[in-house]
Amino acid sequence: MALYKYIFVDRQKIATLKVRDSICSSPIFLMESKFYQWWKNHRRLVTTAIFLSLFAFYLRTPFEKEAKVRDTCAKLNSSYQITGDEAMKKLNLNEIKNYNNRELANYYCERYLGIK
Repeated sequence: MALYKYIFVDRQKIATLKVRDSICSSPIFLMESKFYQWWKNHRRLVTTAIFLSLFAFYLRTPFEKEAKVRDTCAKLNSSYQITGDEAMKKLNLNEIKNYNNRELANYYCERYLGIK
């Protein structure tokens, strides 16, 4: 009886091996296997690179806005490179009656940069 169980288990192993051989011979399985090996070797590097790029994007956005405002203020105050209307559009300012747009943009730039 013990011999019978051993033969039965052995036949299951042989059947399992035949199924595995047929699966492993397909090109899709080989591609998945190669990709899995690559991922296994590079997952820390890829994950770290994605995290650093997202963190850099998160840090860059406030500095980009400040650089845009400083650039617009510099162009406005240096020998009339842009008009007051252009500065109002770039700085997203609303027009006020009885005020020149250039004066409003200059006031905003002075307060933003801390000049006065």
